[in-house]
Amino acid sequence: MHVGEISIFHIDSKYAYGKLGKQPDIPADEDLIFEIELLDILVGPTKQEKAVQKAREECERGIVAFREGRLDDALNDFCQGRLTLMFEGKDDSDPSYFSQEYADIKIRLNRNLAVAYARKEDYTQSLQYANEVLEFVPNDTKCLLKKCEALVHLERLVEARQTLSRALGVSHNDPVFRPVREKLEALEKEERIRQNETFKKMTKKDEQK
Repeated sequence: MHVGEISIFHIDSKYAYGKLGKQPDIPADEDLIFEIELLDILVGPTKQEKAVQKAREECERGIVAFREGRLDDALNDFCQGRLTLMFEGKDDSDPSYFSQEYADIKIRLNRNLAVAYARKEDYTQSLQYANEVLEFVPNDTKCLLKKCEALVHLERLVEARQTLSRALGVSHNDPVFRPVREKLEALEKEERIRQNETFKKMTKKDEQK
């Protein structure tokens, strides 16, 4: 049928009200005739749309858990959201197609994972998810911050300095980066002192030869 089409449906009495009928309108053993017009065709959500909605709900639960200090629950919800997208979010008609809504919730989940893992002081994981966001949103301030913090805590100072310089540029020296900059500068100073001490020891050994 198409919109506006009218069809007639004839239903035998034995599949309707049978020998009892439905008084006072329908006598016993009366066949039923229905005239049906198709007014509209409503298309239900796709598999990917359902997955996006489910992942969005899991993300919201994770945010609530994070705000309440239940970090493990938050991480579980965010990870579950990613799994929902991964295993339930492919479009059957075109497995390579991913909607903007799909991309948006995936980025949001990864950003939240970067923040939550940083709160857990698991900086390797925090760095991983921050990088996943930055791959698609290079100027994401929150993930640039989490990447800087992770690199500093992992003492990958050269990468931390490069990331911080870029972050300060795109954020116009946002004050939110001040604590990580101060920590990085302190570690860089310690590293220079160690290098100088090592150089002095090497020089002294050469003089004694």
